[in-house]
Amino acid sequence: MIFAICLVSCSMLKESSKTDAMAQAEFEKIVDSRSLVLKTAIRETNTMTYHPDGSILQFQQIQEEVSQTQATNVLDTENASMKKELLTKESLPWKGWSWIIGIAITLVALLIYIRFFR
Repeated sequence: MIFAICLVSCSMLKESSKTDAMAQAEFEKIVDSRSLVLKTAIRETNTMTYHPDGSILQFQQIQEEVSQTQATNVLDTENASMKKELLTKESLPWKGWSWIIGIAITLVALLIYIRFFR
């Protein structure tokens, strides 16, 4: 009977499986953005010089081109992370072992009874 109890509790009779998995990954992306803005304008200046009697002595027209430049540089980093958690699966021991052991104990007890007590 002690032998049968040992067989029931034996781990060899259990069918169990475990699956453990864990993965972690990190991604990094660098975004570089550059832009150049050019602005051009024309500035015009008119100059008139008069005589004391009111007549025009000189007329001068000056045109200038004015340029303005603006450069921008943007450097940005984007981070992303991914994580997979573990998955565990276990199966229970086969329930048929208890029936087989119960029948075997009954047969052994019956054989012992017939052999020694009859």
